[in-house]
Amino acid sequence: SKFGALFDQYCDHIREVTVVAGLALHGALNPFLAGLYGLAYPAFNLTLYLCNAQRVPVSLAVKSYVIVYPALFAFLWFGSNWLDLAVALSITLMALVVAIGLTRLRRAM
Repeated sequence: SKFGALFDQYCDHIREVTVVAGLALHGALNPFLAGLYGLAYPAFNLTLYLCNAQRVPVSLAVKSYVIVYPALFAFLWFGSNWLDLAVALSITLMALVVAIGLTRLRRAM
């Protein structure tokens, strides 16, 4: 249902921000990057939602778990910390999609 999809998004956001905050709290992730991620992730999803609602979809969508979670698993299983790099890359790609989306929304609105 539409409500189920919305509730799923809330749960996704809570999970992502909680995981990233926990990593920063325990020193595995730069706190500045964690804060940026906490802003970029919802901005990214809100932009995609608005673009779809205005019928100007963005063809490029970044799934942060494809970038961040492999680094998280490498950290947890092998002790190699690529988290700062993975989170920075994810933030950069999400910011790019937000910029593209806002440009398309500006033209559509």
